[in-house]
Amino acid sequence: MEQNISIIMPIYNQASFVRGALASLERQTFKHWELLIIDDGSTDGVNGKITDYLNKDSRIRYVRNEHNEGLGYSLNLGMQLASYPIVSYLPADDIYYDSHLETMLKTMVENDAQVVVSGMLYNEDNVGGEGKSTYTMGTISEKWLQLVQVMHRRTDLRWLERKELATDDLGRMFWNQLLQTYPKVAYTNKITCEWTSHLFQRHRVMNDREFGGIYMYKTYYHVKEAIHYQSSFGNYIDEITHYQAFRNLPHREDGLKILLVGELSYNPERIVSLEKRGHKLYGLWIDNPFNFNSNGNFPFGHVEDIPLQGWEEKIKEIKPDIICGMTNFKGLELSWRVFKKVKDIPFVWHFKEGPFYCRSYGAWEKLIELYEHADGAIYINETARDWYHLYMEKPNANTLVLDADLPPEEWFKGERSPLLSAKDGEMHTVIAGRLLGISVNDIEQMAEIHIHLHVYGDIFQDQSRMLIDEAMAVSPDYIHLHPNCPSEKWVSELSQYDAGWLHYYKSNNHGDLLRANWIDFNSPARLSTYAAAGLPMIMHDNSGNVVHHQQYLEKMNMALPISSIKQLKEYFDNKPLMEKKREDVWRNRMEFCFDKHVEELEEFFHRVINSKKACIK
Repeated sequence: MEQNISIIMPIYNQASFVRGALASLERQTFKHWELLIIDDGSTDGVNGKITDYLNKDSRIRYVRNEHNEGLGYSLNLGMQLASYPIVSYLPADDIYYDSHLETMLKTMVENDAQVVVSGMLYNEDNVGGEGKSTYTMGTISEKWLQLVQVMHRRTDLRWLERKELATDDLGRMFWNQLLQTYPKVAYTNKITCEWTSHLFQRHRVMNDREFGGIYMYKTYYHVKEAIHYQSSFGNYIDEITHYQAFRNLPHREDGLKILLVGELSYNPERIVSLEKRGHKLYGLWIDNPFNFNSNGNFPFGHVEDIPLQGWEEKIKEIKPDIICGMTNFKGLELSWRVFKKVKDIPFVWHFKEGPFYCRSYGAWEKLIELYEHADGAIYINETARDWYHLYMEKPNANTLVLDADLPPEEWFKGERSPLLSAKDGEMHTVIAGRLLGISVNDIEQMAEIHIHLHVYGDIFQDQSRMLIDEAMAVSPDYIHLHPNCPSEKWVSELSQYDAGWLHYYKSNNHGDLLRANWIDFNSPARLSTYAAAGLPMIMHDNSGNVVHHQQYLEKMNMALPISSIKQLKEYFDNKPLMEKKREDVWRNRMEFCFDKHVEELEEFFHRVINSKKACIK
């Protein structure tokens, strides 16, 4: 068994873990190895943490990428530099037990295998009193083989790199092609390594199911270029194509200098509309976004990002004309800090989701302080404004009503497609978002009267997997699953449906605004999606309650309020009524477009600036 092993250690900002990994390697009973440490542009001083290992052990080599290039690139570099015919992996945050390499190599030789998989401990929990852990002899459910548990013979196959696709799916990155090319796999059936569980594991940073997503990924790894992205439980995102229309636009800076603070939520490309009008934009962004908190490194426009470290001095340097804090609860704390520190620059607060979250998690006082004492306050709609004012002694004098994440006019372009119902005579409805309030019984009732439900979005389907599976079992011909519909296809794709589902729920505030909940006065993001495509919108008939979207849409004849599923069929059978509603949606749809309101926003900024100057004088 006298063979040598090349071990590849990818590392990025894991200085606090790496010595444990190195200690576990030094203790191996098998000694004929080399270690290739590929530092992917770490910023936490990891090289200083391992100097003694590099000095004392000639088997260890250290290579550093100048910038973060991604896991695939680093692993390919490691395989390129490897000296030996067998390759193993030891991520810097994982651990080998002392017999790991010996057991793996012995299994490979005895079985004449090309790939060997060890058992592995994972999700260790030593926080509680029980110290629970989990183990597997192969693949973790709903995941893939982990680097630390695999050994294989050297190959010319290469890992998928970020320039092709950023993904947390290691099968898609390499294992699938490896196992298809070299199908002879052996299992040690012994637990000889640990896949360490911590908050900033790569799959957690990327996975929409966890706290990650594309914005967290690009923030954490400092990715500035446009990429193709798909996490294992998320929608496919093509930033290169998606933002093509927002790149290389004519750029002038004869307007305001505007500092945006926090995050931009959905449709961040809307801010290009401000740049088109000559305004110079800066961004001071949160560093812990969810998958809907867009926060800088934008592959469009000319926004100049300000680093969190030293932001006070940078603001003094650029001297913005106005600061706008936004958009959801993740951006509240940073916006509040800027508001409290910077007193001489006009500050506008523009908030969407969600006040009840802030109330539950200790941020309510800061939220109300921002709305009450900022130089200007923007509310997402009149109902939300009136609700907030109930909690204020003296509501802000400078206010504007504008939804916080409206899409740009680019996504309203295109021609409508023929209705599916014109082909088969059956009603086709669509839901582009969470299946909020829709039950299996509702879908079954829809099927009985020949109404179809088309569900878009991998994330939303994953969130409602049990419901969808049950619905598929009872009404397989009337529920249809589709991948995420990108914004550039809203008009052509979604216009083929008769109507779109909003949040389907029964309000119980009985017309009392104080009893209203967030869902009663929210303006759901899908409002704009459906409006762009010219779709009438389905909702529970909450007449007699304060429900903003129903009351707002009814004014423009865009609503399909129902008290029962069978009412949908009554609407559908009334062809003149449905045609009138579709045309009214199409006629009013630009109300849901950011560009329609950008001049009003611009005027509001100037009003706030002038008001601030008057106060200072």
